[in-house]
Amino acid sequence: MARYVAKAKAAEIERMPVERRIAHLVAYTATLEANAIDDVLTILDEVVGGLLSRVERHGKKRRLRTLGDLDRAAMALRDAWFELKAAAEDPQADLRATVVRLAAERVDQ
Repeated sequence: MARYVAKAKAAEIERMPVERRIAHLVAYTATLEANAIDDVLTILDEVVGGLLSRVERHGKKRRLRTLGDLDRAAMALRDAWFELKAAAEDPQADLRATVVRLAAERVDQ
């Protein structure tokens, strides 16, 4: 019935008996509702997918920006460790003074 109404002209539908016309139009309306729901769900899926994609890209960019800071911090700690290790091997060195100096110069930055 719905397919017939979709292809029929208004004049054909108008000539139908009232009960038959109502039945055909109700069937057609039901298919339109189902199609509209499918269309809305498709659009919602595209919008949500796009938003999730943007959020994921933003997160990756933010993570990449922090990698440089992490690399610099790791290198500073590495250098501080080598200086502390060298001071520990020197019997004349004051380890506490070295730790305080390294903290002030490199770690606290």
